[in-house]
Amino acid sequence: MNERAGLSEQDPLVQVYDHEQLSTIVAAARRGGKGVLCHSYSEKGCHDAVTAGIRSPEHGAFVGERTLREMRRRGTYFTPTLTAIAGLAESSDPVLAERGRTYLPVLERAVLAAHELGVPSPRAPTPPAQRSTRSAARWS
Repeated sequence: MNERAGLSEQDPLVQVYDHEQLSTIVAAARRGGKGVLCHSYSEKGCHDAVTAGIRSPEHGAFVGERTLREMRRRGTYFTPTLTAIAGLAESSDPVLAERGRTYLPVLERAVLAAHELGVPSPRAPTPPAQRSTRSAARWS
């Protein structure tokens, strides 16, 4: 859905597929008995992915309450991958390190909001606010 966060030359907030394109992909996958997961960081990307019928937005750093509520309604899983985003903050690439430092606290807030709203996740570990600061950054 969005460009990759782990490549400094890409902007993960840039949307690659629009809602119509993703809906076509989801429909084709369903015809084959499969579901679709996608990398998505921006609120628009997450919302378009969820309303197109994907099973889970991966990462979702900037997912908003509107989309989280839609995810709960549809039973769409949220896979925040905090460990991957925390790893960016430790990168030797200054662009990636800044991206990780910027995205991680935003994503942690999204994880807490998703938990409070009852959005399903592939597993249910202890939310970051209930863990130590260091282990919270590793929660995924």
